[in-house]
Amino acid sequence: MATINDVAELAGVSVKTVSRYLSGFEGISAKTVARIEKATTELEYFPSAAARSLRGQTTGIVSLIADNLTTSPFAADIVKGVHAVCEKNDKLLLIGETGENQKTFEKLVDRFRQQKTEAIITAASHHKTIHITQSFEQCPLVLVNCFDDQRKYPSIVPDDRQGSYDLTRRLLALGHKNIAFVMLPEDMVATRLRRQGFEEAMHEAGAEINPKWMIYSTVRRPPDTLQWLRSVLETMLAPRKRPTAILCGNDKMAFRMLMQLHAMGLEVPKDVSVVGYDDFRLISESTVPGLTTAALPYYQMGVRAAELALSLTTSKARPGAIEAIHCDLIVRDSDRALRRRKTTRESTKASPR
Repeated sequence: MATINDVAELAGVSVKTVSRYLSGFEGISAKTVARIEKATTELEYFPSAAARSLRGQTTGIVSLIADNLTTSPFAADIVKGVHAVCEKNDKLLLIGETGENQKTFEKLVDRFRQQKTEAIITAASHHKTIHITQSFEQCPLVLVNCFDDQRKYPSIVPDDRQGSYDLTRRLLALGHKNIAFVMLPEDMVATRLRRQGFEEAMHEAGAEINPKWMIYSTVRRPPDTLQWLRSVLETMLAPRKRPTAILCGNDKMAFRMLMQLHAMGLEVPKDVSVVGYDDFRLISESTVPGLTTAALPYYQMGVRAAELALSLTTSKARPGAIEAIHCDLIVRDSDRALRRRKTTRESTKASPR
């Protein structure tokens, strides 16, 4: 690789003159600048980020570390959001993947710091708690879709409680009172928050929550999920009083729910309304009927994380501050207004004498 000495020799100037040019010094003649620029182009010379940092200049580098970039369908949206802000601010984005390995994360942090990155953003594949062992007193760290267990670093997360609240409010507005909630595993952060939103909306409406219809998923493998879900539906729909709407923990579960209901001879939304969560569009836009759901705002989270990371290079955020991003309600065809049954008195009044 070419060095600053090579540039100086080809341009016919001193190393000190090239160094002054690279540091942004303006007191160099236009002819000298032209010779230096011609030499750097011919030699494909680029000053190192570390050297620029030693001269007091920003490196123009932001780093993103994700636990599952290649396997998570949502990771691309976070990357797009971060990249959009970096592009707008003329920053180079470096990206690494950990595969949820703590040692790999620490190694990537060290490597990015060797490049004198201005800020580091770390993103999780789902809303969860993580543990940070390294110190980030000098280099800002922003968390996306996760928060650290010691609440030391600013975090950008989806407002899972609000999304579930809005979905439940929609079902209630459609006339549904008997609503079941088939949730994700109980140990997940999103599950706890989405249950809070559901219960808050039901209590506000004065609707009764049936404990038998509040069901946590106990399986994680798709083949087991299908069998488990069939058993859940058979038990839930057997009594005379059954739910008229089912809120699902995510869109994958809602998709499997639609499959099982169809296999049982039930039609959605005619017999029962079904809503999901995530707006995983490969599913939500492809099901028949299309799936009403709440969208996880991954792109917006990436944008906000990058904006915050860049602002922290010149200021400080409140330690452990968690910023929740609104989850938009996406209405499609898997739910419908519940027709109010006429009472005996109403039927009598409507009958001709």
